[in-house]
Amino acid sequence: MFRWLVLSFALPLPGGPVQRPYIQPAPVPDEWIAPDKAGHFVGSYLAHTTVYAALRTADVDRRPAQTGAMVTSLALGLSKELFDRHRGGPFSWKDIVWDIAGTAAAAGAVSVMDR
Repeated sequence: MFRWLVLSFALPLPGGPVQRPYIQPAPVPDEWIAPDKAGHFVGSYLAHTTVYAALRTADVDRRPAQTGAMVTSLALGLSKELFDRHRGGPFSWKDIVWDIAGTAAAAGAVSVMDR
């Protein structure tokens, strides 16, 4: 009995497999204040401070370390948005603004702490 039950599900139907039409999901509104925006801010902040600390540990002066950390942090944020666009999602300028804000906050924090 069990064998017939398994075979009945394994056999193809005369019309072939049932295909459901692709339904595109509704676009998610891109709000200025949202959980993913906090992720962009914190991610850029952490990227900047990590790269800055690594460059300062490698005996790079403050100003070039700050520049390198800013460029790296912003490049990571931009590449994330380009990757989202490549996957078929929207490119969000609001996410870029939050990346810039996180980078600027980190730049201010490390400039005050590293005197």
